[in-house]
Amino acid sequence: MVYYFSHLEEEVQKIYESLGFQEPADINMIEIARYFDIWIDYWPEESRNINIRGLRTILLQEGLCYEEAWTSFAHELRHALKHVGDQNRMHYLFREYQEFDANRFMYHFCMPSFMLLQIDPFPTFKETVFYLANLFKVDYKFAEKRYIDFLNKKKAQLFAYC
Repeated sequence: MVYYFSHLEEEVQKIYESLGFQEPADINMIEIARYFDIWIDYWPEESRNINIRGLRTILLQEGLCYEEAWTSFAHELRHALKHVGDQNRMHYLFREYQEFDANRFMYHFCMPSFMLLQIDPFPTFKETVFYLANLFKVDYKFAEKRYIDFLNKKKAQLFAYC
């Protein structure tokens, strides 16, 4: 079956290919930040992205486990790369759009489709999700949601292009 990538999936794949990342073990938050010239720091409040005079910084909430820090980083990375403006001063609908976009990016960035396509599923769904959560360093619920979305897209394409 041929898999048709969305624009977002292609964008994520291009980012990883430009970094030389071809498999989950290659993914490295520090290298990604360095590539985009973004600083990572920690602070006691919720994770956020700031840009002061061109110095882009992702502030990750202190005390997050690695899986939470990684997904927060991916969410804030989208804001750093694609979004402008102070969310406190923008119309709530535009703020909601930016959050929706950052969340969508987060799922695809943390578990890229081009890497998921390389993985053979286990006999059961739960085993596969557990494996993917460990492989991509995300929590089980995150992996479960992303894998369900991925399978649904594959299924939809199968029926759409028969």
